[in-house]
Amino acid sequence: MLIKSTTTAGFQCPSCGNIQSRELHCFHFGGTGAHEILCNSCGRKVAVLQRKKKGQIQLKVDCLDCYDEHVFPLRPGLFWQTPLKAFQCCETQETIFLIGEADLVDEAMQRAFYLNSDDEQNYQMPKKPEELGAFDTVEDVMELIGHFQKLAAEGKIFCSCGEYYLEMKIERDIVRFICPGCGNERILDISTKEKVEQIRRLEEIRLT
Repeated sequence: MLIKSTTTAGFQCPSCGNIQSRELHCFHFGGTGAHEILCNSCGRKVAVLQRKKKGQIQLKVDCLDCYDEHVFPLRPGLFWQTPLKAFQCCETQETIFLIGEADLVDEAMQRAFYLNSDDEQNYQMPKKPEELGAFDTVEDVMELIGHFQKLAAEGKIFCSCGEYYLEMKIERDIVRFICPGCGNERILDISTKEKVEQIRRLEEIRLT
C-alpha cells in the first residue's frame, strides 16, 4: 500500500473569486510553523494549515460565504489519505474548501464553485488499511512522517547535489527519498518495528 505524502487543495478566493488548486506536501508542515495558502491572483491569504500536537493538522479557512474564519481539526491520516474531503461554511452549509486527489478536487470545484450545486460527498479513509507493513495504523505512519518533517525543517534531509526539497514515497516496506534535481535516491527499510525505531533515531538523511 502506498502512503501518500502529498494532497491537493481546491478553493475559491473570498476576495477576488479566483478558483484554483494547490498541491500540498508533508514537508510544508515542518516543525510547528504554519503554512499559508495565498490566492495566486490577488495575493490574499485564503487558508492556513498548521501541525498541532500528536501530528494533528488544523485548517483555518477564510469563508467566501459568511466572511468569517472557520477552523477544522483533522487527523493526519485523514488529511493525506482521503480521496476527497469537502469543508462547508457552518452557516450556509456551502463548500468553501476541498482536499484530496487532484482529479477529484478538480471535479468537485466545478460543481461547488462554478455551478454552486449541493454539498459534495465526503469520502472517508478506512481506519485500518489492509497493508501497512510494520505499522498498526495510518497514524503510526504519520508519526514517522512527522519525524521526517522535523528533520526537513532543520535542513537535515538533503541531497549531496545541494537540493533540500526532496520527493518522498512511503510504500509497504520502504521509504524512498528522491532528488528531483539529480535523480539520486535513498531507500530506508521499514519492514519491521525495530527498523522503524532505528529510522526514528536518525539525525540526518543525506542522498549520495
